[in-house]
Amino acid sequence: MASTKAFLAQITACYLLGLYLAQLRGNKWHDEVADYLTQLGRMPAKIQKLLDEQQEAVEDLGAKLADHASFLFLGRHVGFPVALEGALKLKELAYVHAEGFAAGELKHSPIALVEDGLPVFVIVLTRVGPSCTTRSSPTSRRSAPAAPDHRHRRGRATGGHAARRSRHPRRRHPRSCGRC
Repeated sequence: MASTKAFLAQITACYLLGLYLAQLRGNKWHDEVADYLTQLGRMPAKIQKLLDEQQEAVEDLGAKLADHASFLFLGRHVGFPVALEGALKLKELAYVHAEGFAAGELKHSPIALVEDGLPVFVIVLTRVGPSCTTRSSPTSRRSAPAAPDHRHRRGRATGGHAARRSRHPRRRHPRSCGRC
């Protein structure tokens, strides 16, 4: 039996504690905290709306992935525990092998798990730079069905100066495209 209530309750409790501490320290004003609490109160309706609108897409995805025996979940920063929880819930409900990893660790031993056709879920919860999606690109180079956004950190966003400021050249991963 899968229980998402406990996980969501822990996240909500930590969120509320963070808001309380921010207010005590003077980092957030009372009206800012009130806005966050209002937004938090709207979450159940937003989640229900999303579930209602995406039901057909979820069912189609389930039909496509029904015959797979293994899954990989990747998350960065706060997305890492969500990736772990996603893998756990899939194990509990479907009785299949599922693993969750930090996206930055993919280039180490978890890359050995990626085989042709392995479904990979990349959890991106905040507006992050291209590093999270670029890290997932080794899965696509191993024919895993991930949909990475292959933008590069040293492009126009940094003005191209990042490489010149470094005294030591970056070591490139052997499977790197050469730009990241």
